[in-house]
Amino acid sequence: MLKNVIKFNRIRNDFEYSSELEKNMFIEEAREFFDAETLAEQIDAVVDMDFVRMGTVIKLAYNGINQSELPYDVAPLDIAIDVVKRELGDNFVVVMGEAERIVDEINLTKIAKLDKDGKVMKQKGLRNATEEIERFLNELLESQKPKED
Repeated sequence: MLKNVIKFNRIRNDFEYSSELEKNMFIEEAREFFDAETLAEQIDAVVDMDFVRMGTVIKLAYNGINQSELPYDVAPLDIAIDVVKRELGDNFVVVMGEAERIVDEINLTKIAKLDKDGKVMKQKGLRNATEEIERFLNELLESQKPKED
């Protein structure tokens, strides 16, 4: 995922750094996690929070800014990961790996336009990451059910 975060941020704004934009994007994703009604929505939000966090760290490094200048507290991401780990149990690594792949793919297709604040605007017809994560999660859980004779 890190390689695609670098690619995404290079294309999006050539690593331009705005602490306010980074903070707002992270807060938006954290709110999506805490407002989520399904596990798939929570997983999607966790991946998005991590994507934003990695992007922020990359931009700080690119611009020679100390990593301690992260403009937000990552505690919500830690909490979100813990919640999802508890829900997924042994499936955590597999599900999160697939969720990261899905979100990566979709993020790289939506780099088209930026809004006035520099945030990527989602275009119509964009694949829905939450739905794809939900489908994968359901298929995985179904395949793990004991077979009845």
